[in-house]
Amino acid sequence: MNDDRASRAWQASKNKGSTRVRPTLDRVQRIEFLELLAQMSSRATFERKLGLTGADVEFYKRELDVESPDEARRMARQLKLRSDDEKEANVLEQAAKAREAQETAQARLDEMEARKAAEAAERPRTKVDINAVRKEDAERQRRHVESQAGVEKPKKEWRLRIEDGDGTEADQIDRFRRSIVYHGLSFTAKKHGATTQQIRYEAARLGLKINWDIVRR
Repeated sequence: MNDDRASRAWQASKNKGSTRVRPTLDRVQRIEFLELLAQMSSRATFERKLGLTGADVEFYKRELDVESPDEARRMARQLKLRSDDEKEANVLEQAAKAREAQETAQARLDEMEARKAAEAAERPRTKVDINAVRKEDAERQRRHVESQAGVEKPKKEWRLRIEDGDGTEADQIDRFRRSIVYHGLSFTAKKHGATTQQIRYEAARLGLKINWDIVRR
């Protein structure tokens, strides 16, 4: 009787073990898997970090066609670069949509101002106050910059410092843009010793096309 019970328990344990499903690795987990292979990590590490048994590790090595730590290291680097390219493409797509919306809004604004100018031209001409015109142009430019930045002009303005010997001015401005897009507003503000409001306003002043809705705060 006891022998029958032990046999049934063993069979149940065997059947239970056979129903285990191998974990599926997404792209991030595959990169981590390759990095663990490159580091020649122990089986316990694969189990703890990815829930993989020794058989699972061998399965994914065959599936990815990886036979050495160097191959694993190269493949992990390639997957990272591909992931970064896809992220940048998504950011650029969002930026293009934002730029299109801004251009549409600007076209409407230009149309309204042209209509106002035409109406003004039909009125009796009066002596033009040059200083008033300049002041109005400066105010219009200020409002345009603020509409681009989404913030009012900061009490204390900040300008991106262009360093000699650190690439062209265009290169430094592009690094400033990439810092905002890829690392976030707070990171960039801390890096340059400015406030987030100053960073946003300076980005608008430089004419950078940034979709602030997707930028990390």
